[in-house]
Amino acid sequence: TSTTTNNKGAPNLVHQCNVPSGVSLCQMLYGTSLVAVVRISSPRTLSLANAWTGTSLRDLHFVATVKRVEMNRRLLCVLAADGRLHVFNLTTLQLIKSIGVVHPSDPARGIEGTNATTAGAFFALSNVEEESFVVCRCRKRLGWVRVYKVTDHGGIRLAPVGSFDAHSHSIARIAIGGGTVGRQKLATASDKGTVIRLFSLGTEPGKLCVLLRGSSPCAMHSIAFSADATRVASSSSTGTVHVFKLDDDERDSTHSVATAAPPKKTRSRLNLSRLLPEVVTDQTGGLRSYAKIRATAEFASKMPLSVAFMPNSNIITDRIVVLSQQGLLHRYDIDARGRVRQVASEDALLEEGNVEYNH
Repeated sequence: TSTTTNNKGAPNLVHQCNVPSGVSLCQMLYGTSLVAVVRISSPRTLSLANAWTGTSLRDLHFVATVKRVEMNRRLLCVLAADGRLHVFNLTTLQLIKSIGVVHPSDPARGIEGTNATTAGAFFALSNVEEESFVVCRCRKRLGWVRVYKVTDHGGIRLAPVGSFDAHSHSIARIAIGGGTVGRQKLATASDKGTVIRLFSLGTEPGKLCVLLRGSSPCAMHSIAFSADATRVASSSSTGTVHVFKLDDDERDSTHSVATAAPPKKTRSRLNLSRLLPEVVTDQTGGLRSYAKIRATAEFASKMPLSVAFMPNSNIITDRIVVLSQQGLLHRYDIDARGRVRQVASEDALLEEGNVEYNH
């Protein structure tokens, strides 16, 4: 089913197609009618279609089940269950590069489960057409990420920017935010789930700051940036959505993460951070959330699975939308002091009766 929004804010149904076997994956390119669909009956085939007309455009076949798809106006990224990330030129659908994203120490069922289908699992794709990045997990080094930049030299290509150590544990979530050239940010979280690390993206990625989710380990479900990348939201298995506000220092100050020679030893200065465990230095120098949205255990349907920022005409408040594990939407407004107000709740996605048909 494909919908748009009319001038009253209600969704308009523009096309509906009956798939008897069901659909396991559906992804739409923002601002276009291009839809990528994987049917339950053919999990290794990705079908591209026009959402307005229902016309099938092209089928792409893979040797393993398609777990996740992301698109921007230049690239099509397909994650398969064999641990390969396939990157295509969206215009010609020619394969540009195939990248291994599963570390040998990762459990075999890690990419087979539903965890691999959610946003930010194993890779992330930026939406800035003039400066596109692909960031994925490093197959050879645990806790490392690899950064690629899209270039147009002799056709669309992926140029490796580099790889760096983001966490001491396996990478669980990756997100890219910022909609302008030179201002994009990268957020990563490990399967420990206690911190989120922010990096700047460019020719030399640099570390910005650490966001503190909590001290107890958890499964990180999602990470999202606001449109201007000055806010970061995360959801996890604890049932709490954390919202972080980046100060000017965190936005602008960067520390290079490129490989460099170790500093010379001196007796006049003692760097205590080198003697402390990584978790201690993070907890003492990190940034804590300024707002929290909690889901109580009594309401299992409110357990947050995914979180995102919504456009808001009121520049003083942030509007957050949370998707629960039951497929229900909950919208919240957060003011500058971190006070949370729920503005809508339990709106089922395309619930029967909530859709106006576009005749």
